[in-house]
Amino acid sequence: MVGAGFAGMYMLHKLRSLGLSVRVIEAADDVGGTWYWNRDPGARCDITAAHYTYSFGPELKDAWIWSEKYATQSEILRSARFVADRQHCTLPRPGTSLFQHLELCSSLSTSPQA
Repeated sequence: MVGAGFAGMYMLHKLRSLGLSVRVIEAADDVGGTWYWNRDPGARCDITAAHYTYSFGPELKDAWIWSEKYATQSEILRSARFVADRQHCTLPRPGTSLFQHLELCSSLSTSPQA
């Protein structure tokens, strides 16, 4: 799978819940997708931050508390990292658990041959 933004992390969760073995390729050195790359000063969401809360597990939905109604880029990115940490979907980073399904700083140059 390609991409570790919010949709990519959700798809990883869904595919793993079906018992599939999944590896995600991500060009960035962290999760977050658009919110990783968009570092413009003052960047924030234009919908309520609650829309960025995953609902596939009450432990995630109830564990993250947004500090503002319209979250900043940095808080959205922290929430994406929080989800990745809780769902064990990234490679080891200092101070976090062992994650195994995401290859950061990676690119896909050709399509695998069948």
